[in-house]
Amino acid sequence: MKIKFNSLLNVLFVAVAVFFAACKGDQGDIGPKGDTGATGTTGATGSKGTGFDDLKQYGYIQVIFSGTRIDDVAFLDTINFVYMPSSGVDYNSSFYKYSDTDHEFYLGRENKGPVKTGRIEGGGDKNSVDLVLRANSDGQSIEGISFYTDILTSDFKTFEINYYASIWNDDTIDADVTNYSYNASTGKLSFDFTYTIPAGDNNTGNDITVNGKASVIVFETLDPMG
Repeated sequence: MKIKFNSLLNVLFVAVAVFFAACKGDQGDIGPKGDTGATGTTGATGSKGTGFDDLKQYGYIQVIFSGTRIDDVAFLDTINFVYMPSSGVDYNSSFYKYSDTDHEFYLGRENKGPVKTGRIEGGGDKNSVDLVLRANSDGQSIEGISFYTDILTSDFKTFEINYYASIWNDDTIDADVTNYSYNASTGKLSFDFTYTIPAGDNNTGNDITVNGKASVIVFETLDPMG
């Protein structure tokens, strides 16, 4: 009796399987694409990012280069060096205090985003300017000066200025400093300067006149001079 029951059960399973197999039809065609949904609402404005603005907070050095190119065409290019180099304030926005009336300022800025300047101290990258200014009871004088940048002209020509000089290399730096001002309570230093890059030290073969303005915040370094 048990055998007959099992046989009947097996027959029933086979019948059910055949039934469902017979009911399964071919897959139908894919239906048409639905309409595009409505555009969602604009999300809230994100918070202001940080980066280059932080590097501009300690002031700028503006430089106007003028002269005659190697093809005897006059040129003038104004470059705003506004970014603090990635190496930080040391030798870029600092000074050493020899006395209350004798300061040595180290300034470096660049105009293409953060790079390491400090050419006067060794190293340096393109699109940068470096200055060392000594201010004491005798007046103000530039002890180190460096320019490493491309000049772009109105008729779409370009050439490179790659120049530096310093008293530590026994160079003579005949620069004029005017409108000097330093406020110890705010850290604000400003001055104008003029300088001539000699014809033999640039790619034009002619003297290049430099007119500059520095307006920066400086920090006194407590590290010993080394």
